Amino acid sequence: MSTGKAIRHRVTFSLAVLATGLLQLSSAQACFIDTDGVTDCTFSLRKASITNRSKADTDSWQAEGELNGLASPDLLQQIEDEGVAVAIGTVGGSAGGAFTEVDEIAFAPGECRVAGPRGNRLVCKGDQGRFRLNPRSAPSFYKVVVLAAEREIDLPPLTDTPLAIVLRTPDGIDRGDAVDPCAAIGNLQKISCRRLP
Repeated sequence: MSTGKAIRHRVTFSLAVLATGLLQLSSAQACFIDTDGVTDCTFSLRKASITNRSKADTDSWQAEGELNGLASPDLLQQIEDEGVAVAIGTVGGSAGGAFTEVDEIAFAPGECRVAGPRGNRLVCKGDQGRFRLNPRSAPSFYKVVVLAAEREIDLPPLTDTPLAIVLRTPDGIDRGDAVDPCAAIGNLQKISCRRLP
């Protein structure tokens, strides 16, 4: 191996190790035993919000986070072939830390496609919203972006927060994480949660 290639290999490996450590550190603070009964900390939720509007079928929610896909190298292709579902809910209040679902959106196989010159990006678009996995600098790490639109949602009380997201992927793993602190905005028409730096 040439010196240049060796250096690039060491840099890529170092970035992967660093990203793995950071993701495990942040997720360990909030990942929870989710709907499949298994604690999985490969998804780290950074922010989430739910907006309730007076007009019917105009509610929305969105979330952003990071996904460690090292253990599922074929995940993007699996989602393209089989689809994906994303649920938002709460893990506080009377539920005592259990995930209480508020809403879920799902994308069929025909609504998802692997994109990008390296095949390392995933885009899902449908009537229920959008779901994206954008590659980060470290291999097999992705920024997760979810937007659900034209929904009809009962806004949960602030006392039931933090908000949580569960990614239901075709590899059989429900990846869940919660995020706080949370705040009510606009006379209780929106709940927004964001992880502090």
